Amino acid sequence: MQNINTARILGRTTASSGDVEELTAGSNLSLTGGSLNVASTLTGITLTTPTLTTPTINGEIDAVVTKVTGDSPYTLTATNRVIRADASSGNLTLNLPASSGLGGTVYTIKRIDTVASTNTVTIDANSTETIDGLLTWKLRPGEYVVIQSDGTNWITLYHPNPSLSGYFFRKNSTNDRRYVAGMWSHGDIITTTTSPAANTLWALPIVIDKVTKFDTITFHITTSQASQNARAGIYNDDGNGYPGSLIFDTGSISTASTGAKDTTITSSLQIFQPGLYWLAWETSATTIQIRGLNDPGNGILGTTATLNTGRINYGYSVAHTYGALPDPYTGSATTLFSVPSVSVPVPVIGLRAI
Repeated sequence: MQNINTARILGRTTASSGDVEELTAGSNLSLTGGSLNVASTLTGITLTTPTLTTPTINGEIDAVVTKVTGDSPYTLTATNRVIRADASSGNLTLNLPASSGLGGTVYTIKRIDTVASTNTVTIDANSTETIDGLLTWKLRPGEYVVIQSDGTNWITLYHPNPSLSGYFFRKNSTNDRRYVAGMWSHGDIITTTTSPAANTLWALPIVIDKVTKFDTITFHITTSQASQNARAGIYNDDGNGYPGSLIFDTGSISTASTGAKDTTITSSLQIFQPGLYWLAWETSATTIQIRGLNDPGNGILGTTATLNTGRINYGYSVAHTYGALPDPYTGSATTLFSVPSVSVPVPVIGLRAI
């Protein structure tokens, strides 16, 4: 092989086959000590920092939107999913888009104002399309509905079902109604002639079927006793038909005067989610008389396995020295099944819906 100069690479660049040729390293290469190196700076090549741009996503879903009276009428879009409707200041109409082309689309529409209102939220299907066969669907305060397009009309996947009690309330302070624990479908209120047992904590069930606001808890004394007290309270259910954690305690209320005893429920505790609750009452007095239940109309606690005769079990009572209500409710209470009467007092405890 021929002699070659320093820093040369052997190869051939001439077309066709032939002898080996000396190749010169380019400006970006060097041959040092038998190693072929690439220059740290590449001549004629400019490196720039790439620019990243925010991508646009077609069909982006608006997870939650809130619509108020001033937005009425509002037409839902294909990308809406949860619509919060507030009709506290006036009527609100939500128009549904055409169902065709939206097959499988689901909307959850929740009315977020819960206090007394004659305003309406109307969900209006497009043109002659329907919602479960109806051209429109109305939401009362606190109600919601989940609907889905079948490509032609809208069907309801879920909505609260009205019941005999605990769903419809005559609301606000002007109407000033009370909803009494222990009576779901029927029952009477009586004036007792015998004093209720002192140092006994009663608990009576009340079912709330939809989100509702209650601002006042009430009981009524018909015969007073000085220097003694009574109190009422509200308990959550423990999940198995028994009073659980304490929600609200009225504190001591004097029995020295007669009449309805109203206590304002703490404002942050006034909105009740659907569920089973228990209204409680106790007194330190031994000679007072009260408004009491007569023939309470609920059977939430069932009856014994032997189907004993008498009233279906409708509440609880348990010994408790008068004072702050226990949290949670005292265990091992006795179920109430004897028919209450003027001589067998069971207290009437009511809530006002607003």
